[in-house]
Amino acid sequence: MKKNSVTQMKFIYDGDGRRVKSEAYTNGVLTETILFIGAHYEVKGNEITKYYFAGTTRVAMRKYIVPQTTTLTYLIGDHLGSTSLAVDATTGAVTETRYKAWGEVRYTTPNKTLPTRFTFTSQYSYVADDATDLGSAGFGLMFYQSRFYDPSLGRFTQADSIVPNPFNSQDWDRYSYVQNSPLKYTDPTGHDAKCSIQCQPLDVLNMGKLSKRGKDLYRTYIKMWNNADGWWWTTYGGDGAFTIDEFMAINWHYEQANFGNLDEYNAAVKNAAASWSAHACKNATFSCDLSSAEGSLNFLGYYSQSAQGRANKCGSKPCDIEKVFNYTEWDKESASTLVAGIHGMSPTTEFETGDWFSVGNVSMNEEVYRKMMRKGWVGKVVGGNDPMIILTYCQATFAWWAIAQGNKNHSRPSSYINARNYAGFCG
Repeated sequence: MKKNSVTQMKFIYDGDGRRVKSEAYTNGVLTETILFIGAHYEVKGNEITKYYFAGTTRVAMRKYIVPQTTTLTYLIGDHLGSTSLAVDATTGAVTETRYKAWGEVRYTTPNKTLPTRFTFTSQYSYVADDATDLGSAGFGLMFYQSRFYDPSLGRFTQADSIVPNPFNSQDWDRYSYVQNSPLKYTDPTGHDAKCSIQCQPLDVLNMGKLSKRGKDLYRTYIKMWNNADGWWWTTYGGDGAFTIDEFMAINWHYEQANFGNLDEYNAAVKNAAASWSAHACKNATFSCDLSSAEGSLNFLGYYSQSAQGRANKCGSKPCDIEKVFNYTEWDKESASTLVAGIHGMSPTTEFETGDWFSVGNVSMNEEVYRKMMRKGWVGKVVGGNDPMIILTYCQATFAWWAIAQGNKNHSRPSSYINARNYAGFCG
């Protein structure tokens, strides 16, 4: 490999095409020679490095300086297998490196370098950066066994000699890297994109434990998971994952967005979840265990009209998922906190009269809720023509009683909304 006709690097390969030796030059003068024995052993002058693996994952290295110095380092990778942390086994000192999506280094521990040149997706780096001891001596490429990759371009520098899957249009771009999906795939050989740990959703749910609405929501989640260009991957997928809890948080966000006081809203939803788990699905054939993903998803399908609507559009039908789940500016932590709170609820019947308990649109039971609003018997009201309301426990049970009485007696439920009946519930 030459720059301006001056040799920078030479590589020697064995009969099977495996790299066995590299020579680095500065101004045409040999400055470094490294011998490679597979992926497990390197010799550089009086320095010997051994690598230890758990399956195909490089987990530790031991470096010997002949005649006597030895250092053991644990290597901790991210979901793509990139070397992210190097921990000295003796001192506990940590060196951290973070990467951009296509492999460029975006952060390293100041004044420290990784003890190995196996960096992004555990491939050997010849990039001039602060992550390794190469520093400015690198030439900007990474060694991917059969060819070199440029992380600054997100492209290989040589055309692939094979088309791994002729039925995949991405594979006909002979220079493309991992089908242009670097958060999901790696390429151990330089020939073929392989699934990283996140090529399938982490949350594979038991369909037998889902209600009909829960199944439609889960199918919608899978469609979102498979859409790597969706804004939800940008918002949540930095760690290579988009989980079912994050999907539920997005749905709850649309509900939360109408309310200024999220503490009151969250309390109402969590209390309703506990009551639902104890009563509404007592004899259900699906899961009501709120600590499980299945139970929480079933509750979302039962409770949230907007989530039901999105699942109806996308669960079992083709849909434009990015139009159904339109992006809005929001604090993702608030809805995630609500999901975690629902997971922590236990079935209970113990509620105080004034506990925040239920949230809904007035249009759900319009004549009852509008009469309660006129009389000032609704905890919180937000919105205009079809406002959202938060009810206390006594207000919710009073409204449901009136609706039940109307159905039972074939009369208007609002006829039961009066001061005497209200006092029987709310004092």
